[in-house]
Amino acid sequence: MKNSSYYFTKLKASSITIILIILMAVVTIASYFVDMTSLTMVGALVEQGQWWRLLTGFLNQGTIVGLALNALMLFWIGYRTENIFGRWRYLLIVIASAVVSNLIVFLGYRFWGGYGVSGGAGGVIFGIGGSAVALFMLYRDRYMYLLPPILTSVGVIAAWTIIFSYGNLLSQLGGFLGGFLIAGLICNISPPK
Repeated sequence: MKNSSYYFTKLKASSITIILIILMAVVTIASYFVDMTSLTMVGALVEQGQWWRLLTGFLNQGTIVGLALNALMLFWIGYRTENIFGRWRYLLIVIASAVVSNLIVFLGYRFWGGYGVSGGAGGVIFGIGGSAVALFMLYRDRYMYLLPPILTSVGVIAAWTIIFSYGNLLSQLGGFLGGFLIAGLICNISPPK
């Protein structure tokens, strides 16, 4: 059995992931009492100049069930990825994934119609998954252990989205693309530890 210092070290090394989960929890729980739709990505409002929604859309999970699932998945894959990339590169992956996932939804709204609404961390989680795939493709032997848990998490969220129509598949695909591309760029500039 591992001692408590092992787990404390894991949590300490995952500070960005923990902060993101806390922010998601605060925003989601607060949305039950205060109107937090100003953070949700709404295509029509982005079109009117509210560009911050491309970044903040992932903070509100909509429901406690969505919060629980996304927090679990984010922790499950986030701490591994954060420990490999380091805090600041991991934060860049999260930001790029959030922006690209919401940008793809916005472009879908702009050019093909529909609601153009996106919220939840699915795009960010898929972006972290995309970063792991990029890492695996560039450093196959070194990071093989990373792929199964991340693909499992991404698979669970994809299945949840398809079976229960819970989530935004376009957002998730955009997040995957954003995470994959930014991680490939980061790895080429400065390889992870």
